[in-house]
Amino acid sequence: MVRRSRRIPRPLLVLLLVTLVAGLAWTYAVPALQGADESAHFGYVQKIADAGEIPWRHSETGLLQAAYPPSVSTEQWTAWLWAGLEPLRGNVAARPLWTREDERIWRAVDDRTVGHDQKIDAIGNNAWLNPPLYYLTAAVPYKIAGGTLFDRLYAMRVYGVLLLMATVALTWLLAGEVFGRRRELQTVATAAVALQPVLLDVTTRVTPDALLVPLCAGALYLMAVIAQRGPGWRQVLALVAVVVAAGFTQGRALGLVAPAVFAMGVGWWRWRRGATATADGASPPSGSRLAAAAGGASSPSGSRLAAAAGGASPPSGSRLAAAAGGASPPRGSRLAAAAGWAVAVVVVLVVVAVYATRLRFGELTGFWSYLWQFYLPKLPGMSAPVGPEWGAQQVYLDRFFGTFVQFEVGFPRDLLNLVRDLIWVGLVLLAVAAWRRRRLLAGHAAAVLVLLVAAALVILSLHAAAFRSLLVNPADPVITGRYLLMLVPLYGVAIAGAASALPGRIRAAGTGALLAGLVLLQLSAFGIVVARFYA
Repeated sequence: MVRRSRRIPRPLLVLLLVTLVAGLAWTYAVPALQGADESAHFGYVQKIADAGEIPWRHSETGLLQAAYPPSVSTEQWTAWLWAGLEPLRGNVAARPLWTREDERIWRAVDDRTVGHDQKIDAIGNNAWLNPPLYYLTAAVPYKIAGGTLFDRLYAMRVYGVLLLMATVALTWLLAGEVFGRRRELQTVATAAVALQPVLLDVTTRVTPDALLVPLCAGALYLMAVIAQRGPGWRQVLALVAVVVAAGFTQGRALGLVAPAVFAMGVGWWRWRRGATATADGASPPSGSRLAAAAGGASSPSGSRLAAAAGGASPPSGSRLAAAAGGASPPRGSRLAAAAGWAVAVVVVLVVVAVYATRLRFGELTGFWSYLWQFYLPKLPGMSAPVGPEWGAQQVYLDRFFGTFVQFEVGFPRDLLNLVRDLIWVGLVLLAVAAWRRRRLLAGHAAAVLVLLVAAALVILSLHAAAFRSLLVNPADPVITGRYLLMLVPLYGVAIAGAASALPGRIRAAGTGALLAGLVLLQLSAFGIVVARFYA
């Protein structure tokens, strides 16, 4: 019996150490309470830890703007004023107070005016509408740290770094599920995530996104496992638990529900086909662990299972035919399957549109027009979309790659244009890789299909929520790049897939150049942020 090593692979260990160092650097380089809505999120945790109550959907006198002093505790307002934190917000010319005399002045006021009652007197803000799971977990490092407001806040930021390391590890596992544990591609995918600058900027602050991102990464990994290997009850329970936890972390995670159901459906369907094939004496579909178990064999994945069952892997497109008994399915069944998929897509789109328009059926045309113009040029006869001019470039490029610290600073336009061009090159390489390796990809087709559907449904749900909000407040486009961090492991997998398209003789050099570029992008972002506060 061969025993698998449980040691952490060396490339993953290196990337985890890189993530830890980079995360701590981002944690301490940015002054306190300068993350997006960080004051509001800190106040939520403070209410739980010091007042012993969960303020979810509860306020004594209504919710206030997070920048308004009564929305937070007196302790936090004292830090805003006497530690010079509030003048930093949105003012790129301001610099933090950092001399010993500055600290002495703040500490004297804090010691004189702040007691227990001044830690629990926040009235509330819009963050109190968020589900409580992240804040409950963040209350643990808050209580452990004790000390001053700054001690507690930075302890929660370090907690975010640990969650970021979990995201990196889960990306490694997901890449292994897609690429069959090819170390080179796993390393590229994981490095792309570990060095993503906006991910570092967001998750090293006090924010529920710090917990949402690893939960979504875990959900994507479990979806791929269930679709590829079969719906084992442990994996199904774990997926349900992770999706529920994500939903109690941030409302955006509700977009994971439909992909999770789809993944379990694909896994069940493959298991059923495998069980039927085994009963008929045929080899089970590739990757079906339960079907292999029914036949008395262990479950190697991809082509290894095909080799174990029949000596050779089936050609691309014939796996299901082999499972059915060696003959390709009749044309009528293929048409019926295509029709079923078409109906399912239409139903999903209609449900999303109805939700997005708040049951205002007269707005259905407006939603489709908004969605079209978000990605493509306006067609003749289309009305202008609701809200400001906001589209794919602003979300997928500017906000996902190039803006930091509450959008105060970012990469220059020339660099973002270069990143845009490289994205297009990467998409072409990804398509080439998918075509050239289609036979190998067939062994992981279920996982790839589920991940593509998950990405599409999550993005569609974000658009639906954005349009729903635009009907109330047309000035705020809502959807932004950090919302896409839910799918950041897929970003890493896509980059690794594109790298795999490079010819063998130049792949090593190309991969090295790619990793060097990711490091430079990360260092450039960190340098911009440091210059914002200390230059």
